[in-house]
Amino acid sequence: MNKETLIRLGQIGDSATQVVLEGLHLTQADLAAMSFDEVRFSNCHFVEVDFSECDVQTCSFEHVIFERCDWQGAIWNETHFTACRFLDCTLQTLTSQKNIFTQVRWQNCDLSYACFKEDHFSQVQKEQVIVEFATYMAIRSEATEWIETHFHQFTFYQVEIKTLQFQGCSFDKTVFMESDLSGMDWRHMQLPCCQFIDCAMQNIQLDEADVTQCSFKGCDLRCSSFVQAQAKYALFPYAQLEQAQFTQADLAHSLWVHSQAQRVCWQEACLTQAVFHHADVAKSRFVRADLDAADFSYASVLGADFSAAQFARTRFHAAITEDVGLKKHPRVLACDSALYEAELWTQAYR
Repeated sequence: MNKETLIRLGQIGDSATQVVLEGLHLTQADLAAMSFDEVRFSNCHFVEVDFSECDVQTCSFEHVIFERCDWQGAIWNETHFTACRFLDCTLQTLTSQKNIFTQVRWQNCDLSYACFKEDHFSQVQKEQVIVEFATYMAIRSEATEWIETHFHQFTFYQVEIKTLQFQGCSFDKTVFMESDLSGMDWRHMQLPCCQFIDCAMQNIQLDEADVTQCSFKGCDLRCSSFVQAQAKYALFPYAQLEQAQFTQADLAHSLWVHSQAQRVCWQEACLTQAVFHHADVAKSRFVRADLDAADFSYASVLGADFSAAQFARTRFHAAITEDVGLKKHPRVLACDSALYEAELWTQAYR
């Protein structure tokens, strides 16, 4: 059935306004580029229907099933979806804004490049969906589940991640910006190359997680736990890390510039070639940590415990410490000649 047939039946025209469509069953219909305004769909079943580039405004869908339907490039705005099912549907480049989804399920759908902004999800389930390059912005949710989904270059912006449940999911190059992940239990989670920017992450559990090449710029990671995490090349610039745990974590080549990291535990951690420039690691523990070529230049290490730490070319250039013996250790560089020369040049040209 195509759009012309439906027009002849008097059910819809090129656009539908203030219409009630109840019990409608369509198969292989062409409704592409139609406009729906204040239309109520109830107990409908759509199979292989083309809704691509449709404009849906202030409508309602109640107990509606979409099977193998095409919603590419469509716009949903201020619409209610209640007890609906999307099965094997294509929703690439979909734009969804200010909609309400209640008891809705997506299964085996393609949501690549879709954008969900200011939507509200309640008792929603998304299972085995494709979400490459998709975006969640300012989403509110309760009891929302993601099942067996791989997030590749997905973006969460201003989202309370702690209201979402992830089962069997993995993340790759995902961006979390200004989002709340506090208290999340992400032990053993796969998160390589993800970016966390200005996020609330207090008490997050990332023990034995893979956060290789992740960035945590400006994040609040107080009381977080990265015990035995894989975190090579991880970046923590300007992060708040008070009382965080990094025991036995692999943090080789990590960056901690300007971080606030008082009372942090790096016991037995691998910190080879880690950079702590201008960081505050006062009263932190580096007991038996591997500090080969680590750089604490300009850092505050007041009261830090370096008992049995493995030093080798470890730099403490202009570091603040009350331990007079620390900079005299035979395997420590108390003064970096290159940095010293740069300081002289800076002073000369002020």
